[in-house]
Amino acid sequence: VMSYPGEYVLPGGRQDPPETLRECALREFEEEVLCGGSLDRNKVQAHHFYTFTTKVVRNVRHEISSFVALGEDNPWINEINIPYLNGRARENLLMEQKALESGAYWSLDKAARHAIGSEMVELKWIPLPEAVLITMSSLPPPELGTVFVNAYQEMNFRKHGLKRRDPMMATMFALLAAAQCQSADELRSLEPVTSSHEDKHKLQRGNRASKL
Repeated sequence: VMSYPGEYVLPGGRQDPPETLRECALREFEEEVLCGGSLDRNKVQAHHFYTFTTKVVRNVRHEISSFVALGEDNPWINEINIPYLNGRARENLLMEQKALESGAYWSLDKAARHAIGSEMVELKWIPLPEAVLITMSSLPPPELGTVFVNAYQEMNFRKHGLKRRDPMMATMFALLAAAQCQSADELRSLEPVTSSHEDKHKLQRGNRASKL
């Protein structure tokens, strides 16, 4: 269960060896965006362009690798039926809620729980500048308090007594790396850019200085 509901995030998850990073990215896209549907992976042109290294937590440091699939390289993107997938997600969420209320959920195995649940509430195309602002709003100055993405998020934060959003650092840096490219060819030619948690503190100090 996510501790910060209502966040707009990119599909992603842990790499399951022996799968490659690309295979992991495509599997997570199928599971989280296509609600368990499948892609013709031979037709997918996905470019690894960014890696974010987290701080050490419990002696473990994670690397978050980002891929981009450009619309002009991937005609199948235009065939994604967003209203249908949002309907599927709502149906799955209702089934999960009913199973929780009846208590039947806890007798299901992992595969069955996954089948009736959904990690997604809403699938939405968001322009790149707006997406960058959404991630930056997860790190507001203290005097502003929590800046909510939407009414759904605000409602769930109040319902569960949550006080602050999870900092969207990795997503923000990846989006900024893409936004700096002047053309699709420039983005395609990028070798994976790498930044780390230490860069986060540099950015925060810079933001505070500019606000002052």
